[in-house]
Amino acid sequence: MDVVGFGGGAAVLQDVHRRISGSVLVDATGLDAEGMFRDALRAVGVSEDEARPYAWDSAVFEHGTGKMVVIAHAGRAGLTRRSAQPLLVRDHAVPTLALEGPCVLLHTLPSALETSPFEEPSLWLDDSASEAIAAASQSLEMRALALSEPRRVPWEVWGELARAAGADGSALRGLADRFSDVLTVAARRCPSLTRPSRKPCAGIHRRS
Repeated sequence: MDVVGFGGGAAVLQDVHRRISGSVLVDATGLDAEGMFRDALRAVGVSEDEARPYAWDSAVFEHGTGKMVVIAHAGRAGLTRRSAQPLLVRDHAVPTLALEGPCVLLHTLPSALETSPFEEPSLWLDDSASEAIAAASQSLEMRALALSEPRRVPWEVWGELARAAGADGSALRGLADRFSDVLTVAARRCPSLTRPSRKPCAGIHRRS
């Protein structure tokens, strides 16, 4: 089943995970479909040896039958905003996993449903904009970060984006603290499409 929502969807799925014994939670943020699939296999108890080709299906049936796999942030799979990974997670990885035994609950975004040729039962959450989101949308710096193609960027890049949007760009860390409900700051290095960066990065939880 698809759980369709923006900011509150992940919290709903985490609550489902806490309440249902035998459920496992997988975060798809930044992963490709194969990486999410392998994380799900490990979560239901499939060992690395059993996860090899032509063996994982029977292992999933053995370990996963009767369990629920809760996949959060499927809409944030992949490294970029326009990545095909959210659709690959929904239309390929999840059906393959569900076919072998586990029940799968997927947190996704309307954009994935709009581009998918497959219809599945869907639960749409009420996504009335919170005060934090409404306030963040008025900030040029936050809007510039939301429009960046990579999901996470180094602080220096965010500053350049902010200045290009006409903002001062000198109070980014204060904004990160103020809008912590919609923005994450990672201590680990930022993923890069060209070369790895060892600088901390920031990313905003966008609605698309």
